[in-house]
Amino acid sequence: MWTTTLLADGMARDMGFSYVGGEVKELLESKSLGEAYSEFNDVCACTLLAITNLTGIALPILRGFGKKSAEGWYERLGVWKDIFWWHGVSFSPAYLSGGSNYRKKSKIVKAFAASGFEGDIDWFEINDYLKGWEEE
Repeated sequence: MWTTTLLADGMARDMGFSYVGGEVKELLESKSLGEAYSEFNDVCACTLLAITNLTGIALPILRGFGKKSAEGWYERLGVWKDIFWWHGVSFSPAYLSGGSNYRKKSKIVKAFAASGFEGDIDWFEINDYLKGWEEE
């Protein structure tokens, strides 16, 4: 069973209710039913994590109420671990304070800067793995 402690320990240790507000704003700005569903899952997962971070109580993450978002976050963690591994750097979710979208070069640069990495980023290897970038 997915619980909020899995995510709080893995990636969202510092998530609070201010982050939830941003997700609610994205939900209200949704332009399609599919986008709204995705944002609703983000709101649910972030709210549950904020409660866990505030109280220490592990809460279940259920299908339709945050599970899809939680699964996506865990998938993203795996990609970040790979990107850092290629560069000989041990990954920590704390490096993602600037955001976790690994398809944006600016997020990768911020994450490496947070890690203290001073080498050259292997953009070719990352691009080959990701099969492309999102527009910034």
